[in-house]
Order: sequence, then structure tokens, then C-alpha cells
Amino acid sequence: KMSTQDQILRFFYLLGTWLLMFVQMVPISLLVTLECVRFCQAIMISWDANMFNPKQNLGPAVQSSNLNEELGCVKYIFSDKTGTLTCNIMSYKKMSIGNYSYGLTRASLIKEKGITNVQFKDPTFFEHMNNPRCDNYSQIHHFVTILAVCHTVLLQEKNGKLEYNASSPDELALVNAAKYFGYEFIGRDEDGYVQVKKDNGEILRYELLNVLEFSSARKRMSVIVRNPEGKILLYCKGADSVICTLLHQNSQHFEFTNQCLEEYGNEGLRTLAIAYKELSESNYKLFDEKYKKASLSLKNREEKVGEVSDEIEKDMFLVGSTAIEDMLQEDVQDSIEFIKKAGIKLWVLTGDKVETAINIGYSCKLLNNRTFKVIVNAID
Repeated sequence: KMSTQDQILRFFYLLGTWLLMFVQMVPISLLVTLECVRFCQAIMISWDANMFNPKQNLGPAVQSSNLNEELGCVKYIFSDKTGTLTCNIMSYKKMSIGNYSYGLTRASLIKEKGITNVQFKDPTFFEHMNNPRCDNYSQIHHFVTILAVCHTVLLQEKNGKLEYNASSPDELALVNAAKYFGYEFIGRDEDGYVQVKKDNGEILRYELLNVLEFSSARKRMSVIVRNPEGKILLYCKGADSVICTLLHQNSQHFEFTNQCLEEYGNEGLRTLAIAYKELSESNYKLFDEKYKKASLSLKNREEKVGEVSDEIEKDMFLVGSTAIEDMLQEDVQDSIEFIKKAGIKLWVLTGDKVETAINIGYSCKLLNNRTFKVIVNAID
């Protein structure tokens, strides 16, 4: 016979064994209860008046009740800027040419036939453009010519109308701006010539020799053309932080253009720098041989093409800069403010300049005057 003490110990041993056997088992009633709770939570979410949009007469719709308990676990949101916080619809607003800055802050969207993505207004610009005695006359026409020629835009027929088909909304805005200023890109002919039609009906033909494609590493794109006078010219547009390092030491208007770029960035505009370079026949032939050889390389083709392109894109002369606006999405400020009140930390990723990024941060209420800012600049 077992003693009383042994019987007590055996009882607790059997009790522990019994609990361990059932630790992986959940009563069916508990599962049903959890589903009922989730169902009630889903109904409460769909009835939440704070999440109702009166403009669209639309409230929240719960597609899956299994995610209810995970909603409170979200602590960080990483968001892209272009196309997420913004509409990804670019509008050409301002520019600097030579020692002049053009474009009024308050300007309505141009609604002329066949012109889109232009929100530019400045009587002074058109006075300078149409006055041959103006000291900026030739610079303006050179600048607009570059906008009409330096791109990879294609013409396509849609619903019986010819429309621009661009790889990026920035290029679409630039080409439409050139068209608005009187230099309309009308396509490429069978011989590969870029055709530009002026307001007076004159058609300029530029022989397209090479296209140096844009890449995230290069942050610029260039074209090499032979103009109607027979000169070989390199037209380049790209990030001002890159273009400014490739300028000739005698390039003019650098300080003024840099001031304009800072001003445009503080307004939240996307900026590009415009530059050019005249090539001799011998220099171009040497470049063309290297470029063709690099293009046919089987190993590290992109790197070799990039190296050859970098060699020719040096000692350029600054012409000016452009400023394009990317409008914020509707009610994005209220949405970000609501996310911050929920205790969620929001990170926005963008490739814009620091000044532009900070300005947009204030515009969408991601930043405020009480925000502690830390700016880290990296130098290659």
C-alpha cells in the first residue's frame, strides 16, 4: 500500500500529465467564439464614422476578418513619394535661362489644343523670346530647342489623333513645354532625323547621331545631333547635382542658376539642369568608334557604354534649368495626420533634392515646426 504522501504526489503527477496531454488542444467552442468576436469587430469597423468619406459616399469595407488583430501591430509604414503621395502628373512651371528666371508661382494649367502638362505663365518670357534685341534672345531659343530635341519621346496615333508617348512624365512635360513655346516635336523621319516645327511653319531637321540613355547611376541623358547648320552638338539634361560637376570651367550663369535651383527646390519643384557641348568631327568620330565597340561588348556592356558616355559628357556649358511640379494626391495631408495620430511612424522615400524633399514633407504634413530634423549629406 502507498502512503498518503505518495498518493498526493502521484495525484499531482497524473494531473500534470493530463494537462500536458491537452495543452495542444483547443475547445471548438473557443474557435467559434473567436470568429464571432472577429465578425463583430468587422461590423464595427465598417460602421466607423471617422473612416467614412462623404465626398465619395464610401465607407471602409472589411475583406477579411482574420487581419483584425494584426491591425494594431503596424508600427512603421514605408511609402514612395512619386505616384503614392503625389499624382505622378507633372506640370511644367518655371525655368531659368541665362541670368533670367521665368515663370509665375500662380499659373493655371494650359488647356490649348494638343498641349498637356504645362502650367506656365510669364509675359516677360514671351517678350524676351520675340525680341531679337534682348540679350537673352538667342539663349532662350537655344534652350527651347534642347527641350524639343533631347528626349526619347515617340509619336503614336490614338483615336485618330497624334499623341506623345513618353517613358517618364517628366519628359512629357518638357516636350509639351517646348511645343507651347513654339518648337513642336513632330516626330522622326525615315532617315532618323528629329523634326521640330516652329510657329512660323518652318521645319528644323536634326540628324540624330547617338542617344546616351538615362540610368539611375548616370542621372542624366544626352543626345548627339547634327543641326541644320552642320554643327555636331551634344545636348544633355539631368540632375543638377551631376550636371554641375561636368561643366566647363568657363561656363557662365552657374551661380545664378544654382540660386534658382535652390529657390525651385524650396517650392517643392522637381529640377533639372540643361547643358550643351559642341563637338568637332574628329572628336565625334573617335567617340563613335569607342561607343560602337562598347555597345558590341559581350561582358560588362552597360559599364563600358557608361564609361565612354562619361568621357564625352565633360566640359559642357550650362544653358539653364527647369522646374516641374508633381501635385499631391487629394486629402494626402489628412491621411498622413491620421496615420501619425494612430502612433504609426511614416517613412517617405524619394530621390529629390534635400530642399525639395523637406518642402514636400511640410506640404503633406509629414513634417511640422516642432519636428526635429537631421540632415545627412553623403559625398561620393
